[in-house]
Amino acid sequence: MSKTGLITQEKLKEIARSVLNLLERENIDSIGSLFSRLGESFDIKGKDHIIQIELRPSKSGTEAYTISYINPKGGIPIEIRMNSDFNYSKIIVKTKSKLKKYKSFISDYFGNLIQDKTIRRCSISKVKKELEKLAS
Repeated sequence: MSKTGLITQEKLKEIARSVLNLLERENIDSIGSLFSRLGESFDIKGKDHIIQIELRPSKSGTEAYTISYINPKGGIPIEIRMNSDFNYSKIIVKTKSKLKKYKSFISDYFGNLIQDKTIRRCSISKVKKELEKLAS
């Protein structure tokens, strides 16, 4: 994140790569492996940031597996929500510029656009593919 709080494309790529690396390193490749890691937090080497895995309330009384990249000074630049009851995954990102195939719905305090993309399956492999696109 820049000193102004705006998240550049380069910074977003770095953050997406961090989430992808964590999923690979921790062998999180299915909903079952994600479930077994609920409640865990992982430090990002060289930063005061963490990636946290939780189960949070979702739509219509269901719950979603949530993977959040947390920067204590700037919020959550990437969050992944996976709802197995409704069989979808959603990636929510903050960045100063509009991303292709993402829908903007608000901006944060710093002026970053908060955007999301829905994937029509609750699938770690589909989420990893999207993270790879964001990281490239």
